[in-house]
Amino acid sequence: MKDLVVDPPSLSFALACRIDQICTSYEAAWRRVSVARHETSKGVSSPTPFEDSGRAKLQTAPQPRLEDFLIQAPQPERPALFRELLLLDVELRTESGAAPSAAEYLQRFPEYADMIGPLLAQSLHSPLTRHEPQTTHHSPLTNHQPP
Repeated sequence: MKDLVVDPPSLSFALACRIDQICTSYEAAWRRVSVARHETSKGVSSPTPFEDSGRAKLQTAPQPRLEDFLIQAPQPERPALFRELLLLDVELRTESGAAPSAAEYLQRFPEYADMIGPLLAQSLHSPLTRHEPQTTHHSPLTNHQPP
C-alpha cells in the first residue's frame, strides 16, 4: 500500500498555473451564485429588468460542481487538481454554513477515496475553515518559484 501524501506534491510551474486558474474559476463561479442568492434573499433589486433576470437565474442555479472543473485538466493532472478543488470546496461550503462530509465526497469521487479523509481532516482543522472567511483560494503558486 502506498503512503498518502497530504501536503501538496511538487508541481511543475505550468501545472501549478493551470491548477490556480481552474481553482480561481471555480471560486468565482461559486461566489457569483452565493452573492446572487444573498442579494435576492435581502430584497436587493437591480436597476434594470435585464439585471434582475440575470440575478434570478443565478439565484436558482445550483452551486458549481467540482466534477465540471476537474475534467478541465488532463487525467494525469487530476489528482493534484482534485486536492486543491476539494480543499477550496470545503472552505467555501464551511464559510457558507454547510457541513461537508467525507461520505458525500466518497460517493462522488470514489477514485480519490485515499485522499478524501485526510484532506477533509486537514481542511476542517485549518484556521481558514474555523475563522473569518478568506476572499480567495490559496494558490499552489504561493511558494513556487518559476524555473
